[in-house]
Amino acid sequence: MTKAEFLKELTKKLSRLGTVEREKFAAYYDEMLSDRMEEGMNEEEAVASLEPIEVISNRILSEGLSAPPLKKPDRVKTALTVAGAPLWAPLLLGLAAVAVALMVTIWAVWLALAATAIALFFAGIAASVVGLFYTIAQPASGMFQVGIGLVCLSLGLLLYQPVTKSAQWASAMTQKLTRKIRERKKGAA
Repeated sequence: MTKAEFLKELTKKLSRLGTVEREKFAAYYDEMLSDRMEEGMNEEEAVASLEPIEVISNRILSEGLSAPPLKKPDRVKTALTVAGAPLWAPLLLGLAAVAVALMVTIWAVWLALAATAIALFFAGIAASVVGLFYTIAQPASGMFQVGIGLVCLSLGLLLYQPVTKSAQWASAMTQKLTRKIRERKKGAA
């Protein structure tokens, strides 16, 4: 069960409480799960380490508990974050720019390869057709033209598989890079 599913289910089980109380309990358990995830647990492990939702909600409802206070923000950590912003903010922006440039480069290489394959394929067809008509007037030149057209057509067909493989590779690399960015963003939050 994910953290969002857990909190949604807990809020639903606490429907007899007022909205403010429900939100306080949800915030408390959200913070508790986040702390466990910061300590190295993944989302499912953190949720599994808690008591079942029924036990939690029954205890809250039967004992008439009020929501526990949230942790106060660490002022030293906040001060260091703000003071260090001139150092880490440009580095973060630079890393983001490198990531975007890497994705654009990967897709630009794929686009160039795909354009080459398509151009060779259609140029081969065009050269072969023109060569057939040219064979009537000058047979040697026309056959040479047909041969060049067939070579281009063959090269275009030979590049089909590398183009599809490179598209799959580029897609996988883009997804991997995007996933890493999201994980770092979640970890920073």
